[in-house]
Amino acid sequence: MKKLILIILTLSLLLSLGACGEKEESAELDAAALADALLKGNVFSVSLEELNPGKLTAFYGVSEEAVEQALLYHAAGTSKEQIVLLRAKDANAAAETAAVLKALVAEWIRADTDYAPQEVPKLEKAVLRQSGAWVVLVVANDPDAAAKLVGEFI
Repeated sequence: MKKLILIILTLSLLLSLGACGEKEESAELDAAALADALLKGNVFSVSLEELNPGKLTAFYGVSEEAVEQALLYHAAGTSKEQIVLLRAKDANAAAETAAVLKALVAEWIRADTDYAPQEVPKLEKAVLRQSGAWVVLVVANDPDAAAKLVGEFI
Protein backbone atom coordinates (compact mmCIF):
# COMPACT_ATOMS: atom_id res chain seq x y z
CA MET A 1 0.00 0.00 0.00
CA LYS A 2 2.84 2.40 0.82
CA LYS A 3 4.37 1.74 -2.61
CA LEU A 4 1.10 2.56 -4.33
CA ILE A 5 0.78 5.85 -2.44
CA LEU A 6 4.41 6.68 -3.19
CA ILE A 7 3.88 5.99 -6.92
CA ILE A 8 0.74 8.13 -7.00
CA LEU A 9 2.50 11.02 -5.23
CA THR A 10 5.50 10.75 -7.55
CA LEU A 11 3.27 10.81 -10.63
CA SER A 12 1.36 13.80 -9.25
CA LEU A 13 4.59 15.67 -8.69
CA LEU A 14 5.85 14.87 -12.20
CA LEU A 15 2.58 15.98 -13.77
CA SER A 16 2.59 19.24 -11.82
CA LEU A 17 6.18 19.94 -12.88
CA GLY A 18 5.27 19.17 -16.48
CA ALA A 19 2.38 21.62 -16.32
CA CYS A 20 4.70 24.37 -15.08
CA GLY A 21 7.12 23.75 -17.94
CA GLU A 22 4.29 23.91 -20.46
CA LYS A 23 3.32 27.39 -19.32
CA GLU A 24 6.84 28.68 -19.90
CA GLU A 25 7.05 27.07 -23.32
CA SER A 26 3.72 28.41 -24.52
CA ALA A 27 4.60 32.07 -24.02
CA GLU A 28 2.33 34.05 -26.28
CA LEU A 29 3.59 35.96 -29.25
CA ASP A 30 1.66 39.05 -30.25
CA ALA A 31 1.55 38.00 -33.88
CA ALA A 32 -0.41 41.05 -35.04
CA ALA A 33 2.14 43.37 -33.43
CA LEU A 34 5.05 41.47 -35.01
CA ALA A 35 3.39 41.56 -38.43
CA ASP A 36 2.74 45.29 -38.02
CA ALA A 37 6.35 45.94 -36.96
CA LEU A 38 7.64 44.03 -39.98
CA LEU A 39 5.25 45.75 -42.39
CA LYS A 40 6.25 49.18 -41.07
CA GLY A 41 9.94 48.32 -40.63
CA ASN A 42 11.11 49.01 -44.19
CA VAL A 43 12.35 45.44 -44.58
CA PHE A 44 10.38 44.70 -47.76
CA SER A 45 10.98 46.05 -51.26
CA VAL A 46 7.35 45.49 -52.29
CA SER A 47 4.04 45.83 -50.50
CA LEU A 48 2.54 42.73 -48.91
CA GLU A 49 -1.10 41.78 -48.76
CA GLU A 50 -2.75 39.64 -46.13
CA LEU A 51 -3.71 36.16 -47.30
CA ASN A 52 -6.68 34.20 -46.09
CA PRO A 53 -5.48 31.60 -43.52
CA GLY A 54 -7.39 29.04 -45.59
CA LYS A 55 -4.53 29.24 -48.10
CA LEU A 56 -2.14 27.69 -45.58
CA THR A 57 -2.19 24.21 -47.09
CA ALA A 58 -2.34 25.32 -50.73
CA PHE A 59 0.46 27.89 -50.47
CA TYR A 60 2.71 26.33 -47.85
CA GLY A 61 1.84 22.63 -47.63
CA VAL A 62 1.20 22.99 -43.91
CA SER A 63 -1.63 20.97 -42.42
CA GLU A 64 -4.44 23.21 -41.19
CA GLU A 65 -5.14 20.66 -38.44
CA ALA A 66 -1.69 21.30 -36.94
CA VAL A 67 -2.21 25.07 -36.76
CA GLU A 68 -4.43 27.02 -34.37
CA GLN A 69 -3.67 30.51 -35.67
CA ALA A 70 -2.17 31.81 -38.90
CA LEU A 71 -1.26 35.28 -40.11
CA LEU A 72 -0.05 35.25 -43.70
CA TYR A 73 1.22 38.14 -45.82
CA HIS A 74 2.57 37.72 -49.33
CA ALA A 75 3.81 39.91 -52.16
CA ALA A 76 2.06 39.83 -55.50
CA GLY A 77 3.84 38.65 -58.62
CA THR A 78 7.12 36.76 -58.61
CA SER A 79 8.46 38.23 -55.37
CA LYS A 80 8.89 35.71 -52.57
CA GLU A 81 8.80 38.38 -49.86
CA GLN A 82 6.37 37.32 -47.17
CA ILE A 83 5.45 36.93 -43.52
CA VAL A 84 4.20 33.62 -42.13
CA LEU A 85 3.20 33.57 -38.46
CA LEU A 86 1.79 30.28 -37.22
CA ARG A 87 0.75 29.05 -33.80
CA ALA A 88 0.70 25.27 -33.89
CA LYS A 89 -1.24 23.05 -31.51
CA ASP A 90 1.94 22.33 -29.54
CA ALA A 91 5.73 22.48 -29.76
CA ASN A 92 5.95 19.14 -31.60
CA ALA A 93 3.50 20.30 -34.28
CA ALA A 94 5.47 23.56 -34.50
CA ALA A 95 8.72 21.66 -35.09
CA GLU A 96 7.06 19.65 -37.86
CA THR A 97 5.62 22.82 -39.38
CA ALA A 98 9.03 24.54 -39.27
CA ALA A 99 10.54 21.54 -41.07
CA VAL A 100 7.88 21.77 -43.80
CA LEU A 101 8.58 25.48 -44.26
CA LYS A 102 12.35 24.91 -44.34
CA ALA A 103 11.94 22.31 -47.09
CA LEU A 104 9.61 24.67 -48.97
CA VAL A 105 12.16 27.49 -48.87
CA ALA A 106 14.81 25.09 -50.20
CA GLU A 107 12.46 24.13 -53.04
CA TRP A 108 11.81 27.80 -53.83
CA ILE A 109 15.57 28.40 -54.00
CA ARG A 110 15.97 25.55 -56.51
CA ALA A 111 13.02 26.77 -58.60
CA ASP A 112 13.99 30.44 -58.56
CA THR A 113 17.63 29.92 -59.48
CA ASP A 114 16.60 30.09 -63.16
CA TYR A 115 13.11 31.60 -62.93
CA ALA A 116 13.65 34.56 -60.58
CA PRO A 117 17.34 34.67 -59.57
CA GLN A 118 16.89 38.06 -57.85
CA GLU A 119 14.76 36.28 -55.21
CA VAL A 120 17.37 33.65 -54.31
CA PRO A 121 19.46 35.84 -51.94
CA LYS A 122 16.29 36.77 -50.02
CA LEU A 123 15.33 33.11 -49.73
CA GLU A 124 18.81 32.04 -48.68
CA LYS A 125 18.64 34.50 -45.77
CA ALA A 126 15.01 33.85 -44.87
CA VAL A 127 14.28 34.19 -41.16
CA LEU A 128 12.79 30.92 -39.87
CA ARG A 129 12.34 30.62 -36.12
CA GLN A 130 10.40 28.41 -33.77
CA SER A 131 9.59 29.37 -30.20
CA GLY A 132 7.36 26.96 -28.33
CA ALA A 133 4.25 26.52 -30.44
CA TRP A 134 5.05 29.50 -32.68
CA VAL A 135 6.72 29.33 -36.09
CA VAL A 136 7.84 32.49 -37.89
CA LEU A 137 9.02 32.69 -41.50
CA VAL A 138 10.00 36.04 -43.00
CA VAL A 139 11.43 36.47 -46.47
CA ALA A 140 12.50 40.09 -46.80
CA ASN A 141 14.62 42.38 -48.91
CA ASP A 142 16.52 43.33 -45.72
CA PRO A 143 16.83 40.00 -43.89
CA ASP A 144 19.10 41.37 -41.16
CA ALA A 145 16.57 44.04 -40.16
CA ALA A 146 13.79 41.46 -40.35
CA ALA A 147 15.73 39.08 -38.08
CA LYS A 148 16.31 41.89 -35.60
CA LEU A 149 12.59 42.72 -35.49
CA VAL A 150 11.63 39.06 -35.09
CA GLY A 151 14.20 38.76 -32.29
CA GLU A 152 12.46 41.56 -30.39
CA PHE A 153 9.29 39.45 -30.23
CA ILE A 154 10.61 35.90 -29.77
